Amino acid sequence: MFTKAILSALTAVAAGFVSMPAVAGLNHAAIAAHLNSIGVTTSYGECPFEQGDADLVLGTYNSLDNHFCISNNIGTSQQLLDEVVTHELAHVIQDCIGDGIDSSNLGSITHYLSAGDEVHEELLDQGLIGALLKREKMQHVTDHTSHIEDNMKWVEVEAYALEQSPLFVLKLLSKCTPSSSN
Repeated sequence: MFTKAILSALTAVAAGFVSMPAVAGLNHAAIAAHLNSIGVTTSYGECPFEQGDADLVLGTYNSLDNHFCISNNIGTSQQLLDEVVTHELAHVIQDCIGDGIDSSNLGSITHYLSAGDEVHEELLDQGLIGALLKREKMQHVTDHTSHIEDNMKWVEVEAYALEQSPLFVLKLLSKCTPSSSN
């Protein structure tokens, strides 16, 4: 279940990056090289999945085996590809800022950035939830997180909220180094 503190912190962070400009295609080779340098393996093709239809799985990050996968089900849309890559990178960052890449404990990007500061609840409508609604993703997020335990939904909500902010995610990823992930 979301706590007020988690929602408030997510809101503050989301409000800060909602207006960041989009990127015209991510440098996937450079991203894969960085992931490999911090101990994350990468693949493109058939991604392992836990629940749901394999045809609907567009990407995965498994923090237990540090494997980042982008599915060949994406098709030719560069925008969709970049959204999926950004979403999965958010999970890598959560792993890195948790107890490090060598652990499977995920940390909150929002908590990391806000250093636990309290945020006014009135930002909620303009922040995370507002960003998801503007992107017409709220139903998608709700549908795709319904099977997740309430205490872990924040992991997916953070990743969905960050999909439209690839520059922000890449900046956070750059802070994830072999020394910071041990």
